[in-house]
Amino acid sequence: MAAGPWLLVMAACCARSAAAFHVIDGASPLNLEEAEGVSHNNVMMCYVFASQLDATLTKNPFPEFLCLCSTLVILKAELLPNGFVVVEDPIFWKGLMQKLLMVRMRVPHLKVVVSVHGSASYSAVTSSPLTMLQCARNIAMWLREYRFHGFEIDWQYPCVGPGSSPLDRVNLPVFLRALERELDKVDGDACIILRVGYQPSLLTTSYIPKELGGFVEKIVLDVLDMHDSAAGTAGFDAPLYYRPGDRDRFNNVDAVVRLWRKAGVSADKLVLNVPVFGTSYQLAEGARVDPGAATVGPGPPAWITREPGIMSYKEVCELVSDKSSAWKTIYDQFAMIPYSTDGKAWVSHENIKSVTSKALYAIANDLGGVAAYTVDNDDAEGTCHQERYPLLSALLEVTEPKRFLACRNMNLYVNVSALGQQMMGRQMMGQQMMGQQMMGQQMMGQQMMGQQMMGEQMPAPGMGDPGTQVGPNPPRV
Repeated sequence: MAAGPWLLVMAACCARSAAAFHVIDGASPLNLEEAEGVSHNNVMMCYVFASQLDATLTKNPFPEFLCLCSTLVILKAELLPNGFVVVEDPIFWKGLMQKLLMVRMRVPHLKVVVSVHGSASYSAVTSSPLTMLQCARNIAMWLREYRFHGFEIDWQYPCVGPGSSPLDRVNLPVFLRALERELDKVDGDACIILRVGYQPSLLTTSYIPKELGGFVEKIVLDVLDMHDSAAGTAGFDAPLYYRPGDRDRFNNVDAVVRLWRKAGVSADKLVLNVPVFGTSYQLAEGARVDPGAATVGPGPPAWITREPGIMSYKEVCELVSDKSSAWKTIYDQFAMIPYSTDGKAWVSHENIKSVTSKALYAIANDLGGVAAYTVDNDDAEGTCHQERYPLLSALLEVTEPKRFLACRNMNLYVNVSALGQQMMGRQMMGQQMMGQQMMGQQMMGQQMMGQQMMGEQMPAPGMGDPGTQVGPNPPRV
């Protein structure tokens, strides 16, 4: 399929105007909508857990990835069987939303979507027309209260998941229609996103693909964790293509996309979910180290994620960048994804080359976009590549090179809170200096009066240079 204009994520539902960013040292503000060759319709979806987002915004109210991402999907709210949407700590979420409101005042192009999880609850809710309507109204109320741009329905296994019903497949489109109507009453531009599992069998057992596209703006293909870690072998999380020797010809991104397209879903509705984490395995003693190697369990917990079998990209990158270690990275030319090993452990992960391949694949097939899951697993400090958020940057650089350069040229952003404190400090310092100057003038006046009384004349005192700059320049965040 020939490459052409395409949308990265949620452009149809969230095409609101972009506006100026605050930049450093008095430079002209950047308007992404007016920048030559930059289309504000090309946006990228970024998943982030609420706790990680809050911690990031606490340290820096305008982190860099907010320019690289056009849509934030916050994980996660929970759906109850009675149709109500809840979060663990409402006060925490209120505070988080206040921080995001401040961000959106400076970055109006940023869209905020909340993911609503709960497979068994969705089945219970959609089994009753009354509960279904109540749930749709509750979600619409949430959108109005927190000023979200939309919601993601995270129901990946209708009919086959725990607590599911054989009628889920039919009830899902009915629920989406009811939700669309209720959201339109609150905000006609509200977005509905559906995240679905990658397994081919779900197309016939869990979904009616042709009916879904009419009610949702995007369908996120959750092409993550595609290798069964319980199989006792090492394998890739998200291979782009079939690798000779693989037992399952459909266990790759390309096969999943082809199946959904064949089922009648428009290409511009489909979004590739790209993992920003790695899955680690402990190799069996004496085992080979290529894909399919025998394993005895998950890899040990790493120093950031602290969970067996899971590593962030930052952790993987730091391991393989250590020249004193035995770790090495091998890029599989068939699957177009790397793996790293030290002979004892084995990690499937993404790198700049592999996410670039996935972005190029999305463009070539006119897909609706790409997503990153989750942004807090990227290298935010630029430890490995002297570039912060290297995987997010690679995705945006391929899909929107001019917007990527626009974000980079901002280099980077003013920390408005820190700048405000600094300006206040400058005012206080100036007041102190003025007070000292006035005190000096008073003392000088008294000295002159004493000299006049002694019959001596003194020249008038000189004034301090009013143009002297006080304090350092605003910090580059």
